[in-house]
Amino acid sequence: MRVRSTHLVQFGMRAVARTAFRGVSMLAALSAVSLTVLYANPFSITIRSRPGVTFVANRQCGVPLRSSAFTAADFAAAQAGAPAVVVTPYLPYWIASLPADPQAQWIAVNAFRLDCSALFAQRFDLPCRPLEGSVQLTFHWAVDDFLGDPASGQYAGSNISGVYINGVPLNISGQGISAQSTATVSVPASILNSGANWLYVYVRDTHCGAAGVIYSATLRGVCPACMYDNEQPWNKCLPSTPSAVLFCGTPSQQNALAAIGTDDFVATYTGPVNTVE
Repeated sequence: MRVRSTHLVQFGMRAVARTAFRGVSMLAALSAVSLTVLYANPFSITIRSRPGVTFVANRQCGVPLRSSAFTAADFAAAQAGAPAVVVTPYLPYWIASLPADPQAQWIAVNAFRLDCSALFAQRFDLPCRPLEGSVQLTFHWAVDDFLGDPASGQYAGSNISGVYINGVPLNISGQGISAQSTATVSVPASILNSGANWLYVYVRDTHCGAAGVIYSATLRGVCPACMYDNEQPWNKCLPSTPSAVLFCGTPSQQNALAAIGTDDFVATYTGPVNTVE
């Protein structure tokens, strides 16, 4: 059942309105599942290693970048850090390019592929905050030595994830320099922004030889679309929210409430709506 709201719900909801809502759905059916779920626009963007990436590094080989979990200060330092350098593959050890994305380039902290652990930062922009449950990240990479700290063993560290979005760790880690590795994970839409976002890639050096990374990250999701055929266009969707009765008495100057803006909603089953005030 689809209902177009009147957009302004005026001050006191009388008892008859409350009864009408309960007759249709006992309020639970009006749990405001946004119609944008039915009308949506998919998007796909690719973020790849290239010029413009910045980093923070420890300038010491064989040890983690931090001995404890990364903080907001570490991510901010990576954003404000020095620019990474595009380097030629360290052949025959490094893969020449990524089969999934030949445009991606090997990057390191300097032209000598300095052997140190580093956190790389790269900004990307999204056209919207996606619908929850719609976002997936496919990450292709090769790295010298590890993507993230190993979870155990001689080189274990505190930051096991090798990939972060807006400071939130994703379940992507591992090693491999002579072949492409790939991981696909779900990304909570709640951590994403309409506009600016940041991808962080953590390279862990272990062997004091050389360090670098090549990656390609493709983010796919669905944007809410608030345009409906033959209906009023909306340029901003309200989040889904349970309905609530604010007042059930007779309206008067003493109990008048301000007008309340509301978005479209759908009920959970089909049935007549007798009265909406």
